[in-house]
Amino acid sequence: MIQVPMSEGVDVLSDWAEASCVFDPQGFVSRSEVASALDNSGIPNVDDVVGSIWLEISRRHSLAQMTHPVVCRQDGLEKALGDDAFRAYAFQLLLSLASYYPSMRMDAKTRRKVTKLFERVTASALTGYLRMCSVEITGFPREDSVPRPFRQCLDYLARKLHEKRGSTQVFSSNTKDEGVDVVAWQPFNDKRPSQLILLAQCATGRNWRGKTSQIMPDVWRNYVNWLAGPAKAFAFPFVGMPDEWDRLSFQAGILLDRLRISSMLAASGRNSRVRREIKDSITWLSRSLRPLQQ
Repeated sequence: MIQVPMSEGVDVLSDWAEASCVFDPQGFVSRSEVASALDNSGIPNVDDVVGSIWLEISRRHSLAQMTHPVVCRQDGLEKALGDDAFRAYAFQLLLSLASYYPSMRMDAKTRRKVTKLFERVTASALTGYLRMCSVEITGFPREDSVPRPFRQCLDYLARKLHEKRGSTQVFSSNTKDEGVDVVAWQPFNDKRPSQLILLAQCATGRNWRGKTSQIMPDVWRNYVNWLAGPAKAFAFPFVGMPDEWDRLSFQAGILLDRLRISSMLAASGRNSRVRREIKDSITWLSRSLRPLQQ
């Protein structure tokens, strides 16, 4: 078992139980082991908490199905077979755990590396959701062919989407990405404007709930004169809980949590670069779990 995190939230404890199973050499943790670890860490009402964890993991499994790596049995949690299908989930699970264990904290360079990978994962996943869509990663610092200065980035996006550029005077010289990390759109063959566009924010830190309102559509309407206003989305490597789902969606738009991203990535087909980076990241991120295993 991995050490119990400093949290009594069912979502966090469910992540802990999942990780204890996924990264266990035998791929199995018993219900009694989970209860004992919770009891030793001082969690109150252990039986009720264990029951809530089992219900939450069962809920996740029913929602994500083929891309969820943990099966709830009456006597324990069992890892499903086939690591390839579950790597996207395992990568996001490690990102969520990193917020709760000091030993998993990353320096600025490493944090930037995994943040950019999560943006690429989100972009690839969106191609499984919006079939035949195009995507650009606009989160700062920008990579590949997207210009680094924000003004040039907006010019680039307007050209790519065949939309009219808006005002050039509505942002400061130090504006980075105005909350938009990934732009996805579904163009028509005629390449005319008036099309489906999605502006997505990615949040990987523990305070992800506080970032749900960073994309401001009215501001972006000044930047680009969209003929059909874009929808906004919010991607996060955690799992949205039922009691907060409606509120988060009202604030952030279309929610892309760990369950949805894993399923969408599986439907997107093969992206060899992203899949290779996920595999490599799991290898070195999971090393930080070893000192936490009891």
